[in-house]
Amino acid sequence: MINDVYRIHIAGTRWTYLQLLLPLDEWVKVRLHEQLRVAIDEEGLPVHRSFISLKDAALGGPEARDPVEERTLRDGGFEARERRIGVAAELVRTATGFEVATRTENGEELPTVGLIVQADKNFYTPLRVYRSHQDRVIAARKRGKGKETTYEFALAGDAIEIPTWPALDLDALLHDLADEDEMNAVLESLPDGWLLVQRIRW
Repeated sequence: MINDVYRIHIAGTRWTYLQLLLPLDEWVKVRLHEQLRVAIDEEGLPVHRSFISLKDAALGGPEARDPVEERTLRDGGFEARERRIGVAAELVRTATGFEVATRTENGEELPTVGLIVQADKNFYTPLRVYRSHQDRVIAARKRGKGKETTYEFALAGDAIEIPTWPALDLDALLHDLADEDEMNAVLESLPDGWLLVQRIRW
């Protein structure tokens, strides 16, 4: 999830089938603090939030002060990273073609329509080779780990009709991710000694 919006996961080894619902030229580029650990829920699981950095070009620019970044760096994390955000449906292959994948959320079965949030260099740039085929089904899979991660793409079939789903309002999500008051409220709510990030030790 990116806040409360479903994010499609591109796995390694197996193909993930996608039908893009936002033209590639309209994917939004942001400087993103991704999946920061902001709380623990009633079941003892971490709650994560993402924020657009106040240093994003559409906000304050590179010279702006970013208190979230100051905190993540203090906690052993990283600066915000540039990401492209698009919208797609995840599909599954059937004997006759493809159909929309489903997922269970709060006991309800939903079509797997959501965000793709990835870096320019290893995901968006090679995917743009297929922009003239974005009305087709595209297969994607991940290769490598960490800084060696790359993505492989292939055309997989003809587009299908995507059933109606609850509207995914990308503009509203971006507004929410860039809410400076919300960022400050989250920072002020953290108890003493809290780490916003848990750095992966490779």
